[in-house]
Amino acid sequence: ADAGEPAKAEVSVYLPEEYETSGLAYPTLYLIHQYGGNNRSLLGMLQMPDEVDKLIENGAAKPLIIVMPNVGGTGRQTKPNDDYLIGEIIPFVDGKYRTISRREGRATAGWSRGGADAMNQAFLHPEVFSLAGGYASGGARSLPGRDLVKAHNQGLFPLQFWFYAGTNDQFGLHFANRELVKLLTEVGVPHVYVEDDGDHINRVVERAKESIVFFSKILGAGVVSVQPHGNLATTSGAIKSRR
Repeated sequence: ADAGEPAKAEVSVYLPEEYETSGLAYPTLYLIHQYGGNNRSLLGMLQMPDEVDKLIENGAAKPLIIVMPNVGGTGRQTKPNDDYLIGEIIPFVDGKYRTISRREGRATAGWSRGGADAMNQAFLHPEVFSLAGGYASGGARSLPGRDLVKAHNQGLFPLQFWFYAGTNDQFGLHFANRELVKLLTEVGVPHVYVEDDGDHINRVVERAKESIVFFSKILGAGVVSVQPHGNLATTSGAIKSRR
């Protein structure tokens, strides 16, 4: 799909196999690429659509739409990129595809700096997303900070997180992720944090698939679409925090 000028606005979109025949509206996961990457980085890395099709076919994941935008290789977490994702990409996707176009139907996650971007976006725009996460997420002090997290109104906009880091990450990002775990625990934001002996790359695909299963179960499956893209909600479940 193309939301504008191809040089800066290409968007890769995964649709579940049943999309063309079901007539249902589906939840959406926005996957954000790493620093220096683009929308096709995670498309190839996660071997979509084959691997996600398998997760859905074997019942591990419920059908969902996955959107991989190109948010630029540099200058991340800036207002222009924020406006682009929230103000252009999401309305474009909701207008073109049968999505559950409210926060209960949207999740966002990413790899490396993209994971930090995604988790920051959830706190900056909790009216847009209800779930967020990341894989080997971070960068120089780029994960959500104390002021941002403490300012969040969990009662008004409940957020839930799933994120991962490896203890052999060459950038040492697991230390920052552990601090985020402490902060989320302190403010009472439900989360699942997974840590293993992986590095910055070698376990990311495996963990990303786990997160897709997790997000899809919380978001729910497709729902009857009474409009091309209706304001429909799905049920959300509780998450047990584990360290």
